[in-house]
Amino acid sequence: MSKGSIKKNYILNLFYQLLSILTPLVTTPYISRVFGAEAVGEYSYAESIVSYFVLMAVLGTETYAKREISYVQDDVNKRSLIFFNTFILRLVTTATMLIAYFFSAYHKALLLVLAVNIVTVACDITWFFQGLEEFGKIVCRNVLLKLINIIFVFCL
Repeated sequence: MSKGSIKKNYILNLFYQLLSILTPLVTTPYISRVFGAEAVGEYSYAESIVSYFVLMAVLGTETYAKREISYVQDDVNKRSLIFFNTFILRLVTTATMLIAYFFSAYHKALLLVLAVNIVTVACDITWFFQGLEEFGKIVCRNVLLKLINIIFVFCL
């Protein structure tokens, strides 16, 4: 990796981290005012439950896959094998966690809405681009999703 590439990746990640820090500073007061303390509390509790299921669905595959992809960046066959094995493993673990998640006795409507968070874990291939050191694509996608999120919050 060249010095220019390291500097570019650092700046891109710094920009995204700043956006990640500033977004809640803008949206949280608005959400609290619109929904009230009780609704925000219920949502936060349900989201904390979802985060445990997401954690179990991922099972450390992201760290493992990033490392393995970075080792074989130039070998397309090995890289493809690692990608598909990791992707299939994540699909299986996510499906298992999704089934277990729906046996939870908490607020069913909220569970359905937040189930999207678990499903997106299976589809997230950020680890692949991190292994290839292509942070530009990751940051563009994440910034776009953050901006869409902000727009949706203020459309409430």
